[in-house]
Amino acid sequence: MANWPDLIVVTGLGVQKMINNELEEVLVQEAIEERLSKKELEGVGRNGKNILLYGCTWSADTIYLGGVRDVFAIKEGEIKIIKFKDRSKATGFHQISFYGDKLYVANTGENCLYGVDLNSGEVKICDLTKTDNESPGGDTDFTHINSVFCNGENVFVVNHNFAHPSYISVLDMDMNHGYDICNVGQQNHNAYVDKDNILYSLSSKTAEIVKIDLNTGRVEKTPVDPERTITQKDVYLRGLAKTEDHFVIGVTTSHGRDERDKVTSWLLLYDNHLNFLEAKSTLPLGQIREIRAIHEPDFAHNPFEFPL
Repeated sequence: MANWPDLIVVTGLGVQKMINNELEEVLVQEAIEERLSKKELEGVGRNGKNILLYGCTWSADTIYLGGVRDVFAIKEGEIKIIKFKDRSKATGFHQISFYGDKLYVANTGENCLYGVDLNSGEVKICDLTKTDNESPGGDTDFTHINSVFCNGENVFVVNHNFAHPSYISVLDMDMNHGYDICNVGQQNHNAYVDKDNILYSLSSKTAEIVKIDLNTGRVEKTPVDPERTITQKDVYLRGLAKTEDHFVIGVTTSHGRDERDKVTSWLLLYDNHLNFLEAKSTLPLGQIREIRAIHEPDFAHNPFEFPL
């Protein structure tokens, strides 16, 4: 048995944690329901009765969970909803990332990146929707921004782009758009840039880990379970963590939108050279949306230790 890192995994119907290779459910939604009032929870995005969660990040003392229109902060047992001064485009939140004193939120609903100053509540919005003749895919409405990664110098924003090749927008830390890295895959999720300026992203639809050397432009693609020996079905990739020794990739069997909570998901463990090591089935809580390593540095996340 491989030595897995401890993880937090956000899935369609809940949150799971893996400690010492064992998975268990974390009753986060129930805790939110118990500790916030009905008035505070008005308008919170749900799937039936369940509060929808997509992203997870943390600072030195606070865990943040991203919903569809809100971000929940958990600190010393208390839960609150982060107050945004500008909520005009607060819809369709997906991956979130804390860096500095700011929370970066990938917003699929409005094709923009939210930057929230957690001291003041001030919001900066970087609109990344492109016109037909500007978009690498040519479809203004299909940009579908879903993932964000910060490394202290730049913010990398993944543009899913549906039927056309995905691309990654590169911004400075003040959220000024610089340039796009095009043709990174199909329906991509997640981005991570290492110290050698190597970009990793998941081509979700083609089930490949894409590695791009930003110094030379060289592209390598690693197929995930190409013979379907683990999954027996076509798969969709979402979720990436990187520790000192391992990559962890999230895999879900391909599905329609109405089946997202019924599908089977796996965590796949790779070494630093993207050699496959082991697969582990998650609890039956739907599609994987986010993976974060805890109790050791997650280089695909941020430099802060997990606060619990």
